[in-house]
Amino acid sequence: MALQNHHQLHFILVPLMAPGHFIPMIDLAKLLAQQSVTVTVVTTPVIASRFRPIIDRVIESGLPLRLLSLRFPSMEAGLLEGYETLDAIHSQDLTMKFFKGIDMLQQPFEQLFETLEPCPSCLIADKYIAWIGDTVRKFGIPRILFDGMNCLTLLCAHNLENFKDHENVSESEPFELPGLPDRIELTKAQLAMFFNRSSPEWQDFRSRIKAAEAEAYGVVINSFEELEPRYVDEFRKVKGDKVWCVGPLSLCNKDNLDKAQRGNKADIDENQCLKWLDEQEPRSVVYACLGSITNLSLPQLIELGLGLEASKRPFVWVIRSGDKATEIEKWVEEDGFEERTKGRGLLIRGWAPQILILSHLAVGAFLTHCGWNSTLEGVCASVPMITWPMFGEQFLNEKLAVQLLEIGVSVGVQTVGPRFAEDKCEKLVDREVVRAAVEKVMSEGIGEETRRRARVFGEMAKKAMEEGGSSYLNIRLFIQDVIKLAELKEKLSRMYEVKDPNAIFEQEMPSGFRLQSHSEPLTPTPEEGMDPPGQEVGTQPLPPHNVQPEHEDQFDLQGNPSDVARTLNTQFGRQLSSFTYRLHKQYKQLKDARGEEYARSHPPASVTLNQWTSLIDKKWNSKEFMIGDERIW
Repeated sequence: MALQNHHQLHFILVPLMAPGHFIPMIDLAKLLAQQSVTVTVVTTPVIASRFRPIIDRVIESGLPLRLLSLRFPSMEAGLLEGYETLDAIHSQDLTMKFFKGIDMLQQPFEQLFETLEPCPSCLIADKYIAWIGDTVRKFGIPRILFDGMNCLTLLCAHNLENFKDHENVSESEPFELPGLPDRIELTKAQLAMFFNRSSPEWQDFRSRIKAAEAEAYGVVINSFEELEPRYVDEFRKVKGDKVWCVGPLSLCNKDNLDKAQRGNKADIDENQCLKWLDEQEPRSVVYACLGSITNLSLPQLIELGLGLEASKRPFVWVIRSGDKATEIEKWVEEDGFEERTKGRGLLIRGWAPQILILSHLAVGAFLTHCGWNSTLEGVCASVPMITWPMFGEQFLNEKLAVQLLEIGVSVGVQTVGPRFAEDKCEKLVDREVVRAAVEKVMSEGIGEETRRRARVFGEMAKKAMEEGGSSYLNIRLFIQDVIKLAELKEKLSRMYEVKDPNAIFEQEMPSGFRLQSHSEPLTPTPEEGMDPPGQEVGTQPLPPHNVQPEHEDQFDLQGNPSDVARTLNTQFGRQLSSFTYRLHKQYKQLKDARGEEYARSHPPASVTLNQWTSLIDKKWNSKEFMIGDERIW
C-alpha cells in the first residue's frame, strides 16, 4: 500500500443502533467527509433507511461518503424480526438479546471489511460494540472510540472506578464525586449506570466494554472545549492526550431539510411545524421533549401536560410512540386537553424535528430529559433548559447545565425508578412544579440571567465549529494523527520488508525488534538514521508478563537499545505501550490525590492487587521507568 496522503484516508464508522448514538455518528461521518476523508458507515438496514435521504444528498454534493448495511440477526438473538434499534427495546432481558445480536455481526462485518477499498486507515466505533477490539487487532488498524457522553461524565466514571468513594454510602445518600474540579454531589441511585449490580451476563458485558476502552488508541467526543474546559483537560490526562472534542456535531446540519430529517422522518410535516412556530412571539414557546426511549407512567404524562397548560405559555409537547401512546391519546381526547389548548399548544405524536424546532426564534425554553445530544442541541440553540433527568448519565448532564453552566432550572427530581421501569413510578413531578419551573426560566430576574448565559454558550458552540475554532482544529488534528500513524507504519514496514504495513502490529523481528506474534522471523532493513541491529540486546518489557493477557500492552519490545529507545520516542511506540501508560496515569492520580498507601491498595478493575503492586515496585518506582520522560510521552 502506498504511503497514505490526506485524500487516501479511509475511515470506517460503526455506530450503535440507538438514536442517541447513531445520530451524532452520522453527523461525524459528514464532518469527516467535508475534510476530504473517504468515509464508510456500516450499520443495519433500519438505520440505513432512516439516514438514506441525508446520505444521498451528501453524496450528490460530491463528498466521499457511503452507507453500507449488514442484516441484523434479530430472530437468531431471540428478538422479533425488525427489532434492531435500542428504542424498540423495553426490558433488560431484551437489551441483552439486542447486544447478543450485535455480537453476531462480527463475522459478517469482518467479511465485509476485507472487501473495502481503499484500505481502511482506522475504525471509529461506538464503545458499546465490544468485539471491535478483536477486529482491529486482526486487521492491524487503530481503533478510535466514539463516546456519546461529555468529558465530565467520562472523567466521573473513571474516578468512581478508581477512588471507590461511593462504596460506603447508601443508595439515597448524596456524596461528593471524587477527583473533579468542582464540588458535585449525587446519590448512587442517580448514578446507577456506573455500578455493576445486575445479572452476571450484564456484568460480563460491561467488563468487555471496559477492556475494549483500555485498548483504544483515542476517543472522539461530541463536545467542545469551551463548554467544559477543565473536564476536557482532566480527561486528557487520564487518556494520555488522545482525546478530540469535535462537537457540537449537530451544527453540521445547515439546511432545514437536514434538520427535519436528522435521526428519523418526523411525524409532523416540517412546514406545518414551522408555520405554527412563525405565529408565536419570539422566545415565548416551551418545547417539551423527554427523549426517544423514556417511558413515563400515564399519571406522570398527564401531570406534565397539565403543568404545560397551567403555565399559560405556548408549548410544543412531544409524546413518543410506545406502550403509553394509546392511553395518553385517550386521555387527551376525553379530557379535552387538546381542544382547551388549541392555538397555544402543539402536540407531536412520535418523532419530532428537534433541532429544527430548537433553532426557531419562537422557542424560549426546552424541557428536557438531559440526554447529552438533547442538552448539547439546547446549548447550540441558545435555549435555556428545564431539566428532568431520568436515568443513565442524565443527572450529571443536569449538573453541568444547572450548576456549572447556569443555563437551566431543575424540576427537582431526586428519586429515580430503575431503567425500563420508569412507568412504575406513578408521579415524580406534579403539575405545579412544572408550571413553576416554566415560569422561573421564562420570567425576568433569574430567567433573564439564564437566557443571557445560554446565548453566550450558544455563540461559543457556533464559533467552536467555525474555521479556526477549537472543534474545527481538533477534527483536523485527529485526521493528522491518523496520517502520522499510517506514515510510521509504512516506514517500519519498509525497514523490515513487510509487504502489508498493517502487519507491522503483528510481526516478530527478533534480530532488531520483537513485537508479540507467532509469525515467521523477518530480516530488517536498516532505515537511514537508525542503528543497524547489533549483538548487544536491551529489553524494555511493557508491561511485565504477569499482567493478564487480555489487558497486556500490545507489544513486548526487545532489541538493540538504541532502536528500542527510538521506537519508544514515536507515537507508534506510545500507542503500543498505551495500557501501561494509562495504568501509570491512574497510579499517579491516585497517589497525588490520596497518598502512596491508598494508591497501592486500590488497583483499577483491569488488574489484580498483586499485578498492581508488582508494577509499582518493579517498574514505576524504577529509575529506568521511561514514562516520566516528556520526550517519549
